[in-house]
Amino acid sequence: MNGHAAEATWDALNPIGERELPKYLGINHRLDTLDGNTIGLFDNAKRSCHSVLGKVEKLLQERFPAIKISWFRKGTYKDVLWDEEKEWAKGVDGVIGMFGD
Repeated sequence: MNGHAAEATWDALNPIGERELPKYLGINHRLDTLDGNTIGLFDNAKRSCHSVLGKVEKLLQERFPAIKISWFRKGTYKDVLWDEEKEWAKGVDGVIGMFGD
């Protein structure tokens, strides 16, 4: 032995593997008005989201009488609802999201 420790070499691998980057679609245009449009209220299932969004819904309906509201409550980390969320998003013109406690 020469008194020097052998230098280790490690290879880091991505467990996901190689994948294509998603196509960037850009940001959607801003709605001219909320009146007459269907607005989605996205609730990320945190404890205060539903009550805050409920107040937002009431304010929107007072300000925009012809607005239509569609709710979506995200699943928990155990209950992912990707397909349902995508289908819901097809039926709305805009989304207001609530994230947090």
